[in-house]
Amino acid sequence: MKKKIFKNGVLLLLFLFSSCDKIKIFKKNSIPQYTNNPEAFFISDTSLKEISGICESYNLTDHLWIHEDGPNINEIKLIDKKGVLSGKLKLPFSFRDVEDIAIGSGPLEGKNYIYLADTGDNNMVYNEYTIYRFQEPEAPESELSDKQIEFIKFTYPDGSHDTECILLDPVTNDIYLVTKREAKVGLYKLAYPQDTRNAQKATFVQQIPLTYITSGGISSDGNQIALMSYTAIFVWNRKQEETISQTLLKDYTFLPYIFLPQGEAFCFTKDTDGYYTSGESAKPKFDFYKRKK
Repeated sequence: MKKKIFKNGVLLLLFLFSSCDKIKIFKKNSIPQYTNNPEAFFISDTSLKEISGICESYNLTDHLWIHEDGPNINEIKLIDKKGVLSGKLKLPFSFRDVEDIAIGSGPLEGKNYIYLADTGDNNMVYNEYTIYRFQEPEAPESELSDKQIEFIKFTYPDGSHDTECILLDPVTNDIYLVTKREAKVGLYKLAYPQDTRNAQKATFVQQIPLTYITSGGISSDGNQIALMSYTAIFVWNRKQEETISQTLLKDYTFLPYIFLPQGEAFCFTKDTDGYYTSGESAKPKFDFYKRKK
């Protein structure tokens, strides 16, 4: 949900500048290079003023799923890659505070699944959180029933957390959550196959020396892991034999990023030829950073 960050801006910038020494020691490897000047696309549905999650559709070519955060919302929107509204997906209930979206494989082989993270908790008052998992529709206009949705309910082992970033590992189908507000954010894991009948306890993995993480993603080939904050996008190269945890213990570098007000949405493209960013704005838009040849 919308949260004023100005009083934290100075601390956040100091933290990021203190991390710049990591660039000097990072050994360049197979992390792709991307354009510094993204293509910007304004969204025709101007009601989308609090965008918090974005992912590319796997079933509907040249389209993106996009959603807002906050309560009293029960749908995600489908837009084409020029920003034109193409459809929407309705769910049979309202979200509490959905903060991120991911897409990938799931229980049934050959099917694509959407994961919606209802994990926002600005005041850190909730004991339990939910990730909604369902098969991605194959039509622009769709409506789901309760029976079509799996509820992955969970708690944290150390109390409440405000979380705006979900990572789906395409190698293992494990779900990772990255908390937002701590001086060193926490990485938590829901191992596959996730329990969809009973609330489970997420496993604490490690701290990450970053703060105010608002989104993130893992490339579909599993080679890149990115975390987005209000002012930067951090990226790690993952070797084939590495776990998510091992990769995030290494030094990071930065992806090109032109600042977006309240930037809270990031995803890689499904064919790894670039990535998208978006955020909250009176004139909703998204940026596309193309991978260099």
